[in-house]
Amino acid sequence: MPAASEDLKIKVLQQALAAVEREPKKLSRYLEFFGDELAVSDCIDIAEVIDRAARPDLNDPVKLALHHALARWDYSTEAGWTSDTEPKHP
Repeated sequence: MPAASEDLKIKVLQQALAAVEREPKKLSRYLEFFGDELAVSDCIDIAEVIDRAARPDLNDPVKLALHHALARWDYSTEAGWTSDTEPKHP
């Protein structure tokens, strides 16, 4: 089976990140679930996400998707896990 395209990997990652937005959950399970739904279960795994997040390329699509998710979570006031923290405001 051919490797998943970069666009598909990013789509799977974005959907997995959205699934864990309301409460902390195991991201690897959602990567597998959405990978299986959209392509193949090993479309992108947690090891690749970590590896690409650690790379110096600031424009890597995986790093950008993680950055955007972290920024949303940092400003969130809706998620239950944020009850003991102040949201970040500009």
